[in-house]
Amino acid sequence: EFAFARRLQDQRQVSELLVGPADGVEMQIISLLDELQSNRIDSPEVFERMNLLLEVVRDIGTNQLPEIQREMIHALKIAREELAADEQPNQDAGVLGDTAAAPSLAAVGRRQDDVIATLEKLLGEFTQWDSYRRFSRELNQLRQSQDELRQDTERMRLDNLAKTRDELTPEQRADLRRLAERQTELSRQFVRVQTRMDQMRNELLDSDPAAAETLADTIDLARRTAIGGQMRDSGRRIEDNQLGQAIDAQAFIIR
Repeated sequence: EFAFARRLQDQRQVSELLVGPADGVEMQIISLLDELQSNRIDSPEVFERMNLLLEVVRDIGTNQLPEIQREMIHALKIAREELAADEQPNQDAGVLGDTAAAPSLAAVGRRQDDVIATLEKLLGEFTQWDSYRRFSRELNQLRQSQDELRQDTERMRLDNLAKTRDELTPEQRADLRRLAERQTELSRQFVRVQTRMDQMRNELLDSDPAAAETLADTIDLARRTAIGGQMRDSGRRIEDNQLGQAIDAQAFIIR
């Protein structure tokens, strides 16, 4: 009985992992859909697949798993009644083997196998899209860092207003150099993310064309807008004390 109750608790935990209110799979898919939309990914096929994935997860979490839990509770009730009626229960009764609960347990096992097979298929789907989500988070973090750098550049522009680079103090030139180094590092980080996205796109071309297309759209947008080049140009302009032009480039990057 104890082992069976433990399995019932495990079943409830699986349900919580799927449709839990905070960090369940359902909420992760909803969050990913929001990120796809906020990043202006124009791919109806991608949204259709993700919404289908969301429907399946909700069905498992709110319909299939609760039904399995009810069947397990019913089987446990039958087994307890049998044990209570048996004046001398044998040592193996706890495994709920040769009891009236056996048919219910067999049905539970079959339904659990079906759910496991579905979850394994979903895992492959979600893993690929979760990789996109990690890229999205990295790009959002880069955007935030770029905006912070733009604000720092604007403050320095006001401090250095109407001064040529040669008129700056050594400390001011050092501040410019540090700002320029920050911009160069952001450019390197962006290129690394873009390279990894391109690698994953190539890996998915045959196995998942829709996911590859989504990554290709993002990479194409970055190349058409020359984000990496804009970052490098901004760094050079910062070091040359051309802060107004640098800020214009930074504003273009984060828009």
